[in-house]
Order: sequence, then structure tokens, then C-alpha cells
Amino acid sequence: KLFISRAIESLDGANRAARIYFCYGNSDRAKERFLFVYEVLINSGLMVRWIFDKFNRYQGAESIGSASSLFITETTPKTKLLIKGNYDKPIYTNN
Repeated sequence: KLFISRAIESLDGANRAARIYFCYGNSDRAKERFLFVYEVLINSGLMVRWIFDKFNRYQGAESIGSASSLFITETTPKTKLLIKGNYDKPIYTNN
């Protein structure tokens, strides 16, 4: 939620065709973890334009299947921030 909110915050609000590009890595053995990403995008009012599965490959990143998918999203009139202002909670799982 934080990363998507900050990406939305950085966009030019006057650009109705603004896009956000981001990568998310997850193992095929835990596909259900992608559901949270889709939920965040929907709740943020972003439209998924394209997803390039296994766009990036990594060595030594077995926990995410050694790959990440590239998401390309576009803003809509319903695009909104899910997190506003300061954020003081841990960002990463192993903090």
C-alpha cells in the first residue's frame, strides 16, 4: 500500500494518462500472494494495463521464485492514496 500510494503521490495530477510501472516478485507455489497486490491496485483506483510475468530474473532469490513480474498500471478518475502523510511502521518483512 505504501509504495503504490507514494507512486500515486508523485504523479502529475493533470496527466490523465499517467502510468505506474512496478515489479513484484513471488513464487508460483504461492500464487495467492498476488491477490493482495490486485486488491491494493483496485482499492487505489488504478487500472492494470499489462502484466509481464517473470519479466526480471534473479540469482539467489528462491523465496520469490527467482523472478518478478512487471506491472504497468494507469490512473483512473477514481485513483486515490491509501496511505497519506508520514508512515512509521516497518516496511520490510524482516525489519
